[in-house]
Amino acid sequence: AMAKQEAHLLLRREAIRAIFMLSDLFTTPNHEFMLTLFQVLLEEDKAEDTMVRPYLLMGMCKAVAVLRIEEAGFLHHSITEFLQNPQPTMQRAALYGILSLIEGRISSAILPLLPSV
Repeated sequence: AMAKQEAHLLLRREAIRAIFMLSDLFTTPNHEFMLTLFQVLLEEDKAEDTMVRPYLLMGMCKAVAVLRIEEAGFLHHSITEFLQNPQPTMQRAALYGILSLIEGRISSAILPLLPSV
């Protein structure tokens, strides 16, 4: 039973990683699919699977940027959580996500992250 559960987890990780890696080739419906799927998986993945969570956040930010979703405030909590995580992998994922949002000019997701002056 344990080997079957490990195989399922490994397959899940590789599928998520593959979706993210192939997303440069995606069309609009594919980015919409990735955004929806990754949002659901990030919500479900409270077990802090450090192998998968970075891809989920980076994929969500990338999809938001490509789709030009201006109402992207929903990313704020996840990005902040990743930036405050002590693991460099999580911090890098947040920074990659922020870079995607900057490139996509998604100010609703970027401005709340900036310190108020």
